[in-house]
Amino acid sequence: MKKKLFISFLIALIVTSVVFVVGCSVALPAFDPSKLDNLDHVTVIYDKSGNEVAKMKPDNSTYVPLNKISKYVIEGVVSTEDNRFYEHSGVDIRGILRAIYVDVLKGSKEQGASTITQQLARNVYLGQEKTFTRKIEEIFYAAQIERHFSKDEILEKYLNRAYFGAPNYSLGVEAAAETFFGKPASDLNLAEGALIAGLPQAPSLYNPLVNPQAAIQRRNIVLDNMVKSGYITQEQADQAKKVPYQKPAVKMDTQNEIKYPYYLDYVIKEASDLYQIPEDQIIGGGLRIYTNLDPKIQSIMEDEFKKDRNFPANWGNSQAQGAMVVTDPKTGGILAMVGGRGEHQLGGGFNRAFQMRRSPGSSINPVVVYGPAIDSGQYGPYSLLNDRAGTQFGDYQPKDWDGRGRGQVTMREALRESWNIPAVSLLQEIGIDTGKQFAEKAGIVFDDSDNNLAIALGGMKNGVSPLMMADAYDAFDNGGVRIPAYAIQKIETESGSVIAQANPQQIQVMKPETARTMTSLLQDVVQSGTGTNAQLTTGQPVAGKTGSTEYGTESNRDAWFVGYTPKYVGAVWMGFDDSSHGENVPEGSKIAAKFFSTVMSRVTQGEPMTYFEAPPVQNAPTKKEEPSQTQTLSVQAANTGNAVQLSWNALDGDVTYAVFRADNVDGKAVNGILIGTTKDTSFADQNVDPSKGYIYIVTAVDSNNHELAKSAPVTVSPSLPDDKEGKGGEKGKSKNHKHNVSGDTSGQNDNTNGGTDGTGTSGDNGTGGNKTGGGTNGSGSAGSGSGSTGTGTQSGGTDSNSGTGQSGSGNGTGSGTKANNSN
Repeated sequence: MKKKLFISFLIALIVTSVVFVVGCSVALPAFDPSKLDNLDHVTVIYDKSGNEVAKMKPDNSTYVPLNKISKYVIEGVVSTEDNRFYEHSGVDIRGILRAIYVDVLKGSKEQGASTITQQLARNVYLGQEKTFTRKIEEIFYAAQIERHFSKDEILEKYLNRAYFGAPNYSLGVEAAAETFFGKPASDLNLAEGALIAGLPQAPSLYNPLVNPQAAIQRRNIVLDNMVKSGYITQEQADQAKKVPYQKPAVKMDTQNEIKYPYYLDYVIKEASDLYQIPEDQIIGGGLRIYTNLDPKIQSIMEDEFKKDRNFPANWGNSQAQGAMVVTDPKTGGILAMVGGRGEHQLGGGFNRAFQMRRSPGSSINPVVVYGPAIDSGQYGPYSLLNDRAGTQFGDYQPKDWDGRGRGQVTMREALRESWNIPAVSLLQEIGIDTGKQFAEKAGIVFDDSDNNLAIALGGMKNGVSPLMMADAYDAFDNGGVRIPAYAIQKIETESGSVIAQANPQQIQVMKPETARTMTSLLQDVVQSGTGTNAQLTTGQPVAGKTGSTEYGTESNRDAWFVGYTPKYVGAVWMGFDDSSHGENVPEGSKIAAKFFSTVMSRVTQGEPMTYFEAPPVQNAPTKKEEPSQTQTLSVQAANTGNAVQLSWNALDGDVTYAVFRADNVDGKAVNGILIGTTKDTSFADQNVDPSKGYIYIVTAVDSNNHELAKSAPVTVSPSLPDDKEGKGGEKGKSKNHKHNVSGDTSGQNDNTNGGTDGTGTSGDNGTGGNKTGGGTNGSGSAGSGSGSTGTGTQSGGTDSNSGTGQSGSGNGTGSGTKANNSN
C-alpha cells in the first residue's frame, strides 16, 4: 500500500511539473465573457454523399434565473458533478491530478473536466480534441470565468446551458423539467429534482421517458450523494427512493423540429458511445458530422410508416408499432432507420430501431442454427433432419405449427416452411455453444442465461433489436464477412480538424460458400415458403426469413421479417409496446414481410437488376467418412419449350438425386435453387420460361446423405427468342404454408393459391388445407393471335382455392397474368 501511495505521489509531482511547463509554453487565447450568453455554434449533419441534411442548433429559450430553480436540483447537481464547487477557484487541483494520473496510467486521454466551471468552459470555448494542450486551455478559461462571475452566476449559466435530455436538444433545466415532469423547474420536489440532477452525465441513457429503470437507479445515486454532502438526511433519501416515476402528457415541440429524428438519434448515440463525445458538446459544439444516411431510403421509410394500412389494427387504445433498419452489407453503413409510428422528436422518445429488445422468433435460426451447421461442413441443403412429432429435449418439447411431424425433412424444407422441431434438433446436434459462437460473430448479444435449445426459436432473456438483426444478416449478403453496422463516417470541428474517423473492421463470420448456400435457402423462403409476401414488385431477388413469437396460445406478440437483396439488408419488426393485455398481431409475420416488400420495392424502383451469386452445388455429408467408391454422373438435357427434360445414368446403391437450376445470365449461373429430388434417373422441370436460358447440375447422395457424385454443369438455351413470340404464363400452383412461432405452440395458417394460366398444358396438382388436392389446373389454349383465359382450381380437405389468369396476346402460346386468392 505504501509503495502504491509513493508511486501515486511521484507521478502527481511529475505531471504537475509537466502541466506547469506546458502551460507556460501554450499561447493562451483572449477571454470573451459574452460567449457565455451566446449559442452560435451549429452542428451540421451530412448524408452519405456529403450533402447537408440537418442542422442542430441548441435552444435555451427557457432560460431561468437561479432563484427559479428548485434547490433540490442545485444541491443534486453540486453533490454529484462537483461537490467542492464552493471551495475551489474553478479548478480542483485534486481532481486535475486524479484525471492526469489515470490518463498516464492508461496511456490515454479518457479523463475529462471534473468541475462545473471547467465543464462550462469546455462547452463554450473549446473544441472536441482530447489533448493535454486543450486541458491547459480549459484550466485557463475556468480561472477566467471564476474571476468574472460569482459562484451563483456560474451555476446559473451551467444549469441553463447543460443538456438534460429534452427533445430536439433544448438546453437547460427548465426544458427538462417541463419534458419529464410537466412542471417548471421551480416546482420540482426532492425525488424529481434528484432525477433531473443525474441526467447531465448521460442524458440519453438516463432519459426517464425511454429508460425509466435506469433513470431511477441514477436518481438514487444522486440522493446518496446528497446525503454524503449533508444536503438531506438519510430518511429523506429513503422516502424519495420509494417514489415511482410518472410519465407526464407528451408535449410536442414543433417549432424546433429536425429532419430524420430517428436516424439522428443513433448518430448522437454513436458519437457519444463510440467516440466519447458528450452529448452537450455534440449539440452545441459546432461539429460537422458525416454519416451513411441515404435520404431517399429514409424518406421512403418515413412515408410508409405514416400509412395505417401498412400496420396491424390498433388494440383498444394501444397503437400497433413498428421499426425498420436498412444497411449496406458491403460497407456496414446504416442507410436508414425508423424506430416507431407517430410523432418523434430528436432525443425525446423511444427509438425501437435500436433501443428495443424483443424475441426474434424463428428469424434468428439462420444465424444460430442453419448457418453454423452448414459452416461446420457436416450439413447441406438436403441433409435430412428430425421432424418427429412429440420429440422431447429434456423438459422442452417444441411443436411444428400444424401439430404434426413428417419424420424427416431436408434442411431446405425445414427452413422454407419454418418447422420448429428440425431447428431445435439441429441445434442439439451441432451444440448450443457452436450456435451461439457463430451468432455472436454475427453481432447477436446473448444473456448468460441464454444457454438452452429455445434460442433456436428466438427464446432469449433480452431479445434483439432490428438494428442487431440487420447487422447479423449482413454477413449472408457479403460473402460471409460482417462489417459491424455504423452510422458515422467522420466528425470534424468547425475549423476542419478530424476528431473521429470510422475504421470499419471485417469479421469473417462464415465461409463464402456457406453464405452463398444460406442465400439460396433463404431465397426459397421468399419464393415459395413463409416469406412470399416479401417478393419485390421490381423483380429484384430477395432472400430472408420470417419470425414471430406468441402471447398465450393463439396471439402473435411480435412479427419479424429480415431479408436482403444483393444490394440492401432490411429488418422489420411489428407489434405492441405492451402485450400484457392480449394485444395481438393477427397477420403474424406476413404483415412484416409485406412491409419489407412495400419499402424495398420503392427503394429499388428504377435500379439496375442485380443477382445473387449461385450457391456451391455440393452436399455437406452428415458424417465425416468419405464414400468408399467414386462414381461418375453424366446428365443430358433437352428443352421442349414448355419444360426441360433431364436424364442421367444410374449409380449403384440406394441413391437420391438432387436437381439444381440457376438462371444463365451472360454465361454466369445466378439465383441457383434446388428444384427437386428424385430416386429416378430423369426429371422434368416444367416451371420454365421459354425465353430464358438455364444451367443445371445434378448431385447424387446415398442413404447416409453422403455425396456420391456431382455432374458437370449442363447449359440449356432459350427455346423462344425474346420479343418475338409470346411467353407462356406459369402453371397454376397452390402452396400451403404456415408461419413459424417460437416455443412449443402452433402459429398462424396462411393458405395462398397463386394460379396463372396460359401455357396450354395441364397444371400441377396443388395442395389445399393440409391434404393433397386432386384437381388439376385448366389449360389455356395456344393461338397465333392471342391466348385464352386459363382457370386453375384445386381442392383438398375442407379448403378450396382457385386462381384465374387473364388472357393475353402472343404469337406462340397464350400469355397470362397471375391471380392470387388467399384465405
